[in-house]
Amino acid sequence: MEKNTMTRREILTKVAPAAAVMGASMGALAQQAQPPPQQTGQVMKNMADQMFANGQYQLPPLPYEYDALEPHVTAEILRIHHDIHHQGYVNALNATVQKLDRLVRSGNYDQVNLAGLMRDLSYNGGGHMLHSLYWATMAPPKEGQNVPEGEIADAINQRYGSFDQFKTYFTQVAVTTKDSGWAVLIYAPFAESVGVFQVGDHDLSLVPGAPPLLTVDVWEHAYYLQYQNKRAAYVDAWWNLVNWPAVNEIYTFYRQQNRMAENMQT
Repeated sequence: MEKNTMTRREILTKVAPAAAVMGASMGALAQQAQPPPQQTGQVMKNMADQMFANGQYQLPPLPYEYDALEPHVTAEILRIHHDIHHQGYVNALNATVQKLDRLVRSGNYDQVNLAGLMRDLSYNGGGHMLHSLYWATMAPPKEGQNVPEGEIADAINQRYGSFDQFKTYFTQVAVTTKDSGWAVLIYAPFAESVGVFQVGDHDLSLVPGAPPLLTVDVWEHAYYLQYQNKRAAYVDAWWNLVNWPAVNEIYTFYRQQNRMAENMQT
C-alpha cells in the first residue's frame, strides 16, 4: 500500500513541477475567503486537505454560494463549471492514477499506453489544481476598488511598475491565450519575484518550482453562457472578484518557505 502511495507522488511531481508545492501548500481559502487567516500557512493546509483525502483526489467545495459572484459570474455558470467540469477532471485524474498504479505493479511498460497516461495525468492534474486555486482566489464582489495590499502589492509594483500596468498586462495575457487555457500569476523563488504565464489547456508549463498564486480560467465554459465570445468582457468582470487578501496570504507563505530554505543552506 505504501508503494502505491509513493508512486502517485512521484508521478505527479515529475509531470507537473508545481504539483508537489501546490498539493502541500495551497490553503483554506475555501473555508475563509475574507479576511485572510491569522496563521500563515493554514490556508494552504486546508486547501490541500480538500483537494485530496482518503487516497483519492476530490472536488473542493466552493467557498461561497452559487449566486455569490453575480452579476460578474452567474450562478448557472458557476454550478456547471464547478459541479460538472471540475468534477470531471477530478474523476479522470483518479482514473488515470489507478491505471498508472496498475501499470507500475505489472512492470509491463507499454510505451504508447504510458505516454498517453502521462498526458492524461498532466491534463487532469493541472485542471484540478488550477481550478481549485481559481475558486479559492475569488470572493463575492465588494464596494470600492478591488486592489492588492500587503506584500503581494509590493511585489507587483516592483515587477510591473504599478498595479494598473500589471492589470493591463495580465488581462492581455489572458485574452490572447490561444483556444482554451489560463493566465497565471506565479511566484519565482529563485528570482524572489512574480511573473505572468499563459497556460494552454491545463498543462502547467511554468518555471520549475514556481507555484501559481492567482489564476483566471479562459476556457469558454468559464464564461460563454454569459459573455458569449467576449472573453475580454469576462476578464474585465473577473477583476472585481479577485480575493487579494487570499492571494497575499499565499504569496507571504511561499516567501517565508523560501527564506527558511535559504537559511538552512547558510
